Amino acid sequence: MPKGSSVPGADSDAWKSPGGDGRVEWSGLEPNTEYDVYARMKGSDTKEPSGPSPATTVKTPVVTVTNVVLNSEGAKKVYTKGEALDVTGLTLEVSRSDDSRQTVDVTADMVSGFEGSRIAEQTLSVTYEGFTRTYEIVVTKSLSDVPEDSWFHNVVSRAVGLGLFNGYDNGTFGPNDKVTRGQVAVVLWNMTGHPEPGTGGKEFSDVDAGKYYANAIGWAAQVGVVNGYGNGRFGPDDNVTREQLAVMVCNYAREVAGKETTGSASDYAEMKDATNVSKWAVSSVGWCFQNEIVSGTEDGYINPQGNATRAEAAKMLVYLHDLLRT
Repeated sequence: MPKGSSVPGADSDAWKSPGGDGRVEWSGLEPNTEYDVYARMKGSDTKEPSGPSPATTVKTPVVTVTNVVLNSEGAKKVYTKGEALDVTGLTLEVSRSDDSRQTVDVTADMVSGFEGSRIAEQTLSVTYEGFTRTYEIVVTKSLSDVPEDSWFHNVVSRAVGLGLFNGYDNGTFGPNDKVTRGQVAVVLWNMTGHPEPGTGGKEFSDVDAGKYYANAIGWAAQVGVVNGYGNGRFGPDDNVTREQLAVMVCNYAREVAGKETTGSASDYAEMKDATNVSKWAVSSVGWCFQNEIVSGTEDGYINPQGNATRAEAAKMLVYLHDLLRT
């Protein structure tokens, strides 16, 4: 109780000195608070109890927050444009100067930086007792063919929210559509922030300067991310195979991000069709397996010459994005 009040139960046996040395330990008091403490001798069969002593003012120690750890593992990370902030699952592990620990549920008023109407990856801040911690979310557009219970929901939503892919004008994404070589060049160009286009794809006879992919292909060829077929053609509208996509991803990590990208067939030796990977793709496919950018199908196949879908490409490129950010 504050100064001027007595502690409930202070006259009871529970407040006697446990060691018999006159010292009394109290618990449950408010930190950084003054209390008036009175002492008196308890009576016995032969002795009347004494009156209370003059008050002694005691101030409890100041307890401060020494550290805060944000746990966002179970929190909502993908939002559709227009959705409200959801803090369900966000908690803080709070450490205090008296060695106590407490789990605190995050409330909406602790969070700043959320813009539900802006399609983008966003960094949100959680502030508590002067400590600020951050976590990442993405706001994406509504895509009618990307249901929440699909395996590709999060990766496709993030790919669109990150600005790597765009959905179609009719509000769909086409997750099972085949992805083309030109589209992959555009995604990697988007990931880099649209750098100077270089030649604009003029070195390839089949890259029309007026097409949406021309600048991206010109840049990608110049920095060594993509190669043509060797006959002056690039094949921008050709479907990209899974092993070709692995090579482009690996090239990007090495030539643009400066990563070491050595892999080998041993990285995917357990896959049923491991020997089907083309020799020129072995190292790249191996590196992608090392970094979980490629994981194979549920039934244990790489399907290296199979055409990659937009959903599969979204997964690989979002995983690449996250790998390069660490």
